[in-house]
Order: sequence, then structure tokens, then C-alpha cells
Amino acid sequence: IMEVFTIAITGRNRNPVVGKIRLSESPERCIHFCSLHTTPHQSVRNAQLRAQQIRDVVDTLRPLSLPFIIAGDLNLY
Repeated sequence: IMEVFTIAITGRNRNPVVGKIRLSESPERCIHFCSLHTTPHQSVRNAQLRAQQIRDVVDTLRPLSLPFIIAGDLNLY
């Protein structure tokens, strides 16, 4: 593990945690793993909030120019 950080997302106090993992001895071969728990409960409002929370993570990780994986309880009903 090269780095660990959290990301602020819309509507949650529990921020996702991201780990930057080196895949080989080469420092440029890395990936970000994000553990995300989105807002639960089925409703139109919460579905929109979950989509925004996932977008928040993508919008934060995409500019870092490394591959990333978002995993966890995404509550995708």
C-alpha cells in the first residue's frame, strides 16, 4: 500500500476509504481501490443520492489518471 485517503461525498458522514496499491516493482503500475458504502433504503431520492455518491468518487479518482475499482455495499437494488 502506497497511500490511503478518504473522499468527502454528498450526504454521508462516513467517507469512502481509498488505498493506492502498487501492482509490481514499477511505481507507475498502481491502482486505487475504493471502499464505499452508499446511502441505503429504496426511494427515488436515495437512488439519486447513491448515484451522486458514486459520481463523487469517480470525479475524485478519474483525474488521478490511474485505474480504480469501487467496491463495497453500493445498495444497488
